[in-house]
Amino acid sequence: MINLVILGAGNVATHLFNAFTVAKNITVIQVYNRSENSLGYFKEKTNTTTSISKLIDADVYIIAVSDDNIATLSEK
Repeated sequence: MINLVILGAGNVATHLFNAFTVAKNITVIQVYNRSENSLGYFKEKTNTTTSISKLIDADVYIIAVSDDNIATLSEK
């Protein structure tokens, strides 16, 4: 089983989340976003957080934020 965290909660993150939730051997264990308001869709479906320091250990982290924010998020 591959444990996955998605960093971001926009359109791309939502599509990835939906695809991974039906995939065999992949579990989305958390979705991170800096804004609590954007996490509403994911709240009832998986663990969510707005704090980088509270990310759960996972096998894979997917960065699904705007191009302008990738470097900033990666540095954290």
